[in-house]
Amino acid sequence: MPNPASGNPRTTLPLSPAERSRLYLRRFGRQRGTHRIRIRDEYVNGLVKRGYLGQTEVDDIQAVKQAVSLFLWDSLPKLSKEELRRLRRRQAAIRDHARRDKAKQ
Repeated sequence: MPNPASGNPRTTLPLSPAERSRLYLRRFGRQRGTHRIRIRDEYVNGLVKRGYLGQTEVDDIQAVKQAVSLFLWDSLPKLSKEELRRLRRRQAAIRDHARRDKAKQ
């Protein structure tokens, strides 16, 4: 929203946190979605062997969900802040490149 008190039309009024969040979601969408994973009995038994799931919890869906989440979390590499920064920059560059290609078409 342009600032009418300013002589510069590019100057904008400060936005509330809620408005910034709405603009961010409008611009980038909800990129952090959920993914569905089909889990076979062998995988559940593997979670039991690795200690993520108790033998009595095999039939409990919520316990299996939590065990899978813990397993995936432990499997992810632990990145330093600098590595995360580099990864985010790389992802932003890929998005920008894709937007430019789409605009050319």
